[in-house]
Amino acid sequence: MASQGPDALVESYLDEVRAAVAPLRSKQRRQVVDEISARIAGARLGLDDHSEVAVRELLDRLGPAASVTAAALEGSATRRRPGQRHKGAAL
Repeated sequence: MASQGPDALVESYLDEVRAAVAPLRSKQRRQVVDEISARIAGARLGLDDHSEVAVRELLDRLGPAASVTAAALEGSATRRRPGQRHKGAAL
């Protein structure tokens, strides 16, 4: 695997988060991405080593983007009324 650098790793992870929360409304997507971004930034401040390896380990501990965002997606699905269509749903 090619070396990406710590900041590129975080941005790539956040891209995965953005893709995972694509079904949510715009405001909800921003909130989820902002919250996860803030968690990552806070965790990075606590690192003694800010290397690519250390950041990769931090992201591995956080877990896959799909897992991290699952609660937000489930919460969104349970708030919809029965029979309510999600915007963009196929007709």
